[in-house]
Amino acid sequence: MSLSRINLRYFFLVLGLAVTYFLAAQIGLPFAFPGENITPVWPPAGVALAALLLFGAKLWPGVAIGQIAVVAFEGEPLLSSIGVVVGNTVQPIVAVYLLERLIGFRAQLDRLKDLFGLAALAAAASSVVSATIGVTAIIGFGPIPVAEYGSIWLVYWLGDVLGILIVAPVLLTWSYVRPRSWRLAQVAEAGALLTGLLLVGAVAFSGWLGPGSRSDALEFAVFPLLIWAALRFGSTGASGAILLLSGFAISGTVSGFGPFAGGDPQTNLMLLQAFIAVVAITALALAAITSERRSALDDLEASRQRLRHLSLRLQSIREEERKRIAREIHDQLGQVLTVLKVDLSLLGQRRAQGRELRQRLESMSELVDAGIETVRRISTELRPRVLDDLGLAAAIEWQAEEFEKRTGIRCEVEIKPRRIAIDPERSTACFRILQEALTNVARHANASKLTIRLHWIDGHVRLQVKDNGCGISREKLSDPKASGLVGMRERVLPWNGDVLIHAVPDQGTEVTVVIPLDPSPAPRA
Repeated sequence: MSLSRINLRYFFLVLGLAVTYFLAAQIGLPFAFPGENITPVWPPAGVALAALLLFGAKLWPGVAIGQIAVVAFEGEPLLSSIGVVVGNTVQPIVAVYLLERLIGFRAQLDRLKDLFGLAALAAAASSVVSATIGVTAIIGFGPIPVAEYGSIWLVYWLGDVLGILIVAPVLLTWSYVRPRSWRLAQVAEAGALLTGLLLVGAVAFSGWLGPGSRSDALEFAVFPLLIWAALRFGSTGASGAILLLSGFAISGTVSGFGPFAGGDPQTNLMLLQAFIAVVAITALALAAITSERRSALDDLEASRQRLRHLSLRLQSIREEERKRIAREIHDQLGQVLTVLKVDLSLLGQRRAQGRELRQRLESMSELVDAGIETVRRISTELRPRVLDDLGLAAAIEWQAEEFEKRTGIRCEVEIKPRRIAIDPERSTACFRILQEALTNVARHANASKLTIRLHWIDGHVRLQVKDNGCGISREKLSDPKASGLVGMRERVLPWNGDVLIHAVPDQGTEVTVVIPLDPSPAPRA
């Protein structure tokens, strides 16, 4: 980008800020005290802060030019006007410096510390600068007596504070709004919220109840709507609702309507300022808390997804390693032991050998047989070939037979339908969960009968393992150190599956595993 284009862009940004500042002042000046540009709400303060936060503090000349145009248009005395211009120009620069240097401010206002920074540093602290310089110049070079310095300073300061709390959040949050497709329900909800805000604002602050109507309780009707806006539409919705209701409240009070009308005007205006400040901070704080909570939940869900993928990857690596080790044990060590067995048999058949040598050979042959059987058992336990070759149904039947032989617990197997379209990863997860469940039955259940069911139901594989033993205790079910139960649940997480465990004391335990399948044709019986 050429230097001339940069300068041209900067020129138009400064000019735009000056014009916007001047127009915003025309909204606030109608509420000013007679003879001075001191208003209970000063919208240009929010405009200046938002512009410098979004585009950089280098735009400060736009603030100065806008304020010069305001005092020139109002015909204020020169010396007091210089003080007002200096104070209102320095104020947003100080605010931006404090926000960026102390808290790393984010303009989306989606963190609680951003809101508190806006309220405490930008609104409360930096407005002290503009109020002090401006009021000192007004009283020092104007007709207002020094005795009124405190009251004028407070109104000036609150005007800047409210201008920042009402206007700046709208400009900051709405500048990050991007076009998106809203569902009809969202559009209807936004419309209902807007209607409620208009209705409550008109009734509570605009005298819709009749001339001279007033109720000190009406202003509390705004809080449910602000809560609605903050919870459902975040900082963007909350800031818009605050701006709308503040407009109703200020215009109604100045016109003599609403809960802040009547009595001493200055007192009423200060009460109105306090009310708007409390409403704004409350609504924006609720929106920020909601946003932080939503962000934390999103981060937690993302972390869970990463852990699920990692768990699935680790399980896959472990199964591949088991398969490799099982194959090497079966193919390499098994072959060596088989050849050794053959050689020992040939030696035993030779008549020339003595009786003692034959006995040694027979003993060695028995040891080799035991070694071959051990190799087969270890290889099968690491990764049963039946699971890879014949599928999950055959592997469950084989495992049930082996379990019954080893433990003496009678096993019944029910598989419907026989052929289930299930991928190897889900098959492995179901089979490993079955092995863990059988291990728990053998160790803890003291059961005499076991039922295993494998069903395909509505696009889900359902595996049930039920025994008639003593039943697992509730303490054991909720124990985070029960690694077997935790492992069962972890195995089905990658597919959003579930493991349900139901136990009845002295009647047994039922473990149900449900894993969704990818869309596929229905299984054949």
